[in-house]
Amino acid sequence: MNKSLLIFYLFTSIFSFGQTFSKISNVTKIESKLNEKLKSFSSISCRFIETINSSMYNSPKKNEGKIYYKKINKIRWEYLSPKKEIILIDGEKIKIKRNNKIIKTKPNIRMFKKMQFLIIELLNGDFTNNKNYIKNYYENKLFYKISITSNRLSKYISSIEILFNKKNLQPNSIKIIQTNTDQIEYRLSTIIINKEISNAKFTKF
Repeated sequence: MNKSLLIFYLFTSIFSFGQTFSKISNVTKIESKLNEKLKSFSSISCRFIETINSSMYNSPKKNEGKIYYKKINKIRWEYLSPKKEIILIDGEKIKIKRNNKIIKTKPNIRMFKKMQFLIIELLNGDFTNNKNYIKNYYENKLFYKISITSNRLSKYISSIEILFNKKNLQPNSIKIIQTNTDQIEYRLSTIIINKEISNAKFTKF
């Protein structure tokens, strides 16, 4: 076997090993740690890469942007590239700006509220105590993976998978699974915790 091929096999073996998860049977301690950590977050800001895999597309679609979250019920979801869109959620108020144009048509409020509630539960740790969710916990050397299913998620979502860094318990990625072929994954980076964010961030474009 030549040297380059050997390096390739070693690399793929290490990568595969790193991605292998084993199921955790006793989750009480982990749930408690996660809940305590996430409850301590008064604000979160981070960058994300959104990857959309869909049976409608020939290849995955990618978008980049930023997320801002602040207690209570404040979210700014900002797409920067290639599409331009900002979604502001401030309690009961929702605003959308797309391609530098404010969208005046009212969004599907029921769907937005459901997604808002879900996102906030994932960020503040409430999902760990929600009895309506079926949760399975897994781990490898680097991450905890939590798979969540519930008929209350959405008729468009079959399950959600979240990765948490084992060292600091910060979220690493969120995957929304509709079917085996239709999935949206958000890879998070440059995460900043508990830095003051102006309320104007959630009301002004």
